Amino acid sequence: MLRSLSFAVLAASLALLPSAAFAKRHHASEDNAPPPPPALPPMVTLTPGPGISFQIPNNWIACEDDTEKQLASAPDSMNMKTPFCANSTAVASVVRAFDPRPFHTATLIFDYKHDSPLTEKAMADMQAADLAQLRGPICDSEMKPMHKRPNAKVDCDIALGTLAGHRAMISTIVETDPNDANATFRITSYEVVYPGGYIQLQIGTADVLEKLLRPAVDAILASVHFDDTVVPPGDAGQPPQSTPDNAPAKPAPTDGSI
Repeated sequence: MLRSLSFAVLAASLALLPSAAFAKRHHASEDNAPPPPPALPPMVTLTPGPGISFQIPNNWIACEDDTEKQLASAPDSMNMKTPFCANSTAVASVVRAFDPRPFHTATLIFDYKHDSPLTEKAMADMQAADLAQLRGPICDSEMKPMHKRPNAKVDCDIALGTLAGHRAMISTIVETDPNDANATFRITSYEVVYPGGYIQLQIGTADVLEKLLRPAVDAILASVHFDDTVVPPGDAGQPPQSTPDNAPAKPAPTDGSI
């Protein structure tokens, strides 16, 4: 099965989330009604692989120097960069970034692979019943390396959906604290096979900050774009080549995706 990013990175995400727990108590003590989401900052377009691009807010911080140079050099007031970047080095990825602002803890990890064990057609033909049979083994393999908080409960689910009009396998891992129903953290992972290769996009958030984080998360997901005319390089040292203008058009998807 497609699994290029280890969910052991949950430990890195959780390292950023004490601020989320504080945010919950902060808002609860000062105002029972959550404030309206702030306006989104300018977005920066990243192109981390052949035929794939997406945007992240320019006030985020990236672990990779090439990505960080495109952002706004946001202050790391909570000293999150060192633990997040250090704890995620063992994870296969080409982009790692996070929102450094207090009460806005969110993380993003993106990976690209030239090759995939599944083809586009295999992904398109996959049925929910197939995932039901595989859910146990896949979730076990994903959760085994995770670093959980003491007494935390972790649940895993896998579903089929779409990302930017392409069939996607969507995994969601949720960690809850039985002693605090509001201390719930989740990582949602989108895996897609497309003509340029295979990608996995992971976003980690705290449920208590849902109203604050949802606009940015939705903007990131809505910005994902696949250029299906780009084919991956035959050699890793060669730049990606575009399909000639007179090449036959790709057939329309048949699985209901748009």
